[in-house]
Amino acid sequence: IFFRTMPQEHEDMQHAEEEKRKWESSQEAAKKAILEHAFESVSEVVQGEVELYCKDLQLLENMNTIMASKYATMCQSGQHAKEALGDLQQKYQDLEPYFAQVEEINRNVEQLETVVQSLDEYTKRLAFALNAS
Repeated sequence: IFFRTMPQEHEDMQHAEEEKRKWESSQEAAKKAILEHAFESVSEVVQGEVELYCKDLQLLENMNTIMASKYATMCQSGQHAKEALGDLQQKYQDLEPYFAQVEEINRNVEQLETVVQSLDEYTKRLAFALNAS
C-alpha cells in the first residue's frame, strides 16, 4: 500500500506544482498586462504633456510676434511724435520775435490807456471848471 500511494502522491505533487506554475504564470501575465497598461497610460500622459508644452511654446511665439509688431508700431508713433515736437519747437522759436512784439504792443496799449484815463479826468475837471465859471 505504501508503494502504491507514493506514485499517487508524486503525481499529486507534480500536479500541484504544475498548478502553481500555471497560477504563477497567469500572475506574471496579469502583472505584465498591468505594467503594459500602466506604461501605455504614463506614455499617453507624457505625450499629452509634451504636446501641451509645444502648444504653449507656439502660443508664446505668436504672442511675441504680435507684441514685436505692436512695439514697432509704438516706436513709429514715438518717432512721429518726436518729429512733430521738433517742428513745434522750431515754429515757436520762429514766432518768438512776434510774441515779444505783441508784449511790447500790450505794454504800450496799457500806457496809452493810462494817458487816456488821465486826459479824461483832466477834461472832466476842465469842463467842470468852465461850467463853474
